[in-house]
Amino acid sequence: MAGADPYCDDQLGGLKLSLEGLVRRDRLVFEKARAKNISVAVALAGGYARRVEDTIQIHTATIQVAKEFAK
Repeated sequence: MAGADPYCDDQLGGLKLSLEGLVRRDRLVFEKARAKNISVAVALAGGYARRVEDTIQIHTATIQVAKEFAK
């Protein structure tokens, strides 16, 4: 679920999500899973942004959102 490919500046993706959009995606997935009592495994994937700093920020944000939902 935690891919960086949908990022708007990813060279291989195509979904055009902003950094904030990716955080909203992550939070939505965790919220829906928690509501249904479903476990979530995070696999960091993708990362073909023009700036490696953006990829790092995307993956770091995913980990931070996961931490918010950790039991």
